[in-house]
Amino acid sequence: MSPPNPILSLIDLDVKPIDRLPGWARLDRELVESYVDIDGRLCIDAFRRNQGQ
Repeated sequence: MSPPNPILSLIDLDVKPIDRLPGWARLDRELVESYVDIDGRLCIDAFRRNQGQ
C-alpha cells in the first residue's frame, strides 16, 4: 500500500507573520526565516496529516 499524498500548505508570510503560525511552525524559526529570504512564502508538508487534520 502506497503512503498517502502529503498535505501541503502555502503560507504567505507577508500576510501571516511567523508569530501567528501554529506552534509546530514556530519551533523551527530559523528554517522559516530561511524560506522567507528565498521567496517570502513557506511550503509546509505533512504536519497537518500528523495532527490528524
